[in-house]
Amino acid sequence: QSGGGGKAKACQTMLEGNIFFNMPRAAVNFNDGLGGGNRVRGNVIFNTCRESGDHGPINSWDRMPFLTELVPDSAGQPSFNAQPNEITRNLIVANYGASQAVDNDDGSSFYSIHHNLFYGAEGLKMDYGGHSTSFSHNLVMVFPYDGSNCVNVGGFKPGAGDDFYNNTCISGIAEWGMGSGCGSPACANRSRRPPDMDVVGQVAQCDPTHTSLAGNSYYSPHGNATLRCGDAGALTIVGVQDELKNELGSRAATLPSAEEALRWAAALVRGWRESVTNSSWRENLAASSPSYLEMPNAAAALGA
Repeated sequence: QSGGGGKAKACQTMLEGNIFFNMPRAAVNFNDGLGGGNRVRGNVIFNTCRESGDHGPINSWDRMPFLTELVPDSAGQPSFNAQPNEITRNLIVANYGASQAVDNDDGSSFYSIHHNLFYGAEGLKMDYGGHSTSFSHNLVMVFPYDGSNCVNVGGFKPGAGDDFYNNTCISGIAEWGMGSGCGSPACANRSRRPPDMDVVGQVAQCDPTHTSLAGNSYYSPHGNATLRCGDAGALTIVGVQDELKNELGSRAATLPSAEEALRWAAALVRGWRESVTNSSWRENLAASSPSYLEMPNAAAALGA
């Protein structure tokens, strides 16, 4: 598929300091998960998916396992694990046919997505067996779309789920929904009832042994942010804390003013700093996202 950057059967690549816009499909596409260790950093992306939908400005697939020596198993032998693919310090507008800023589709695994500004975008998405991904320290501003909103992850085995922490998510920055293919606020769909933006996410397994959630700030129209937690049903953030001992340190509040949200965005962008070195991938990851290896699912998946 066409795009500004594409990866297929490649690993440990770098896409940095680019401006991607006016794309028929994704700006950056990960065709598979071979090896990992790729980095997408410091890019500005907008006006993508202009001729298609069900996609993202950054899109990934991971439909086939690859045996490599990049992350050896406990016996030092090749494994099917991969180094984390790091996506950081990007400004991404998910307009036209895009939905999530990063659409981790079809089993995509081993991603570290942190310190990004996502506008008009939904937050973390992992489906069809995707696992071992960390989504942290991002500012996500969500238009009403399909109800996925801040976080939407499927189930997986204990210890190999996903980590979602220290994010700020504004769920409902517009009154009306934005249909797929819409590139301008002028084409907001006023005839279609928007989803409930107080439902900030859907997590198949809210048990912290499967999905780790912590330190997030959720802003929604009525300030009663709710997660749909699989068999546990719909729970407010306080309910998730009390009943499932997850989302510890997280909070819910009403929507901020536009001026306040813009101040948060400006502060995030000003705070972007170069903080990685040319050392090992684990040291790079710890330097750029210090809490990553402390989160239980990421640590278990990477053999920490």
